[in-house]
Amino acid sequence: MPYDPTLPVNNSKVRASELRGQFQGLKALIDAITTLTDAQIDATNTLPPGEPANVTLTINGNTLHFTFDIPTGDQGPEGPQGEQGPQGETGPQGPDGTPGGPPGPEGPQGPPGEVTLQQLTDEIANTAQNPTTVAPLTFTPDPDYNPAQLQETIDKLNELLTTLQR
Repeated sequence: MPYDPTLPVNNSKVRASELRGQFQGLKALIDAITTLTDAQIDATNTLPPGEPANVTLTINGNTLHFTFDIPTGDQGPEGPQGEQGPQGETGPQGPDGTPGGPPGPEGPQGPPGEVTLQQLTDEIANTAQNPTTVAPLTFTPDPDYNPAQLQETIDKLNELLTTLQR
């Protein structure tokens, strides 16, 4: 039974079923009230000067959502002149020699430099030789220590180092 604010009628006898129905109706209304457990600001919008401020509230589930519309103030008067700042750096030199202008066009490629035979010989002397003349080792290592194999490995390493030297 839904709640009826006109019941019970004044000076009427109390009937249990009527009061039970009223209580049940009130409980249903109380249960239908949304319980808010959170609040959230969704947006703050700026309005032009002179527009009225506004707040929009919505409920989504148990969250109260706010959207604010706030006007900006009128333009204030201009402030006083500030102190002069320090001198900035001079910009790059321009094409006509004045500082701060754009750079001029790039000049043509110059001729390649000359290399003397002595310079070429000196540079080659500082490079390694091609070690293709050194043959690879061709034995399979013994599982135990073998002094002959160790000596052969040392000899091959020395041969390679000698070949690489100039």
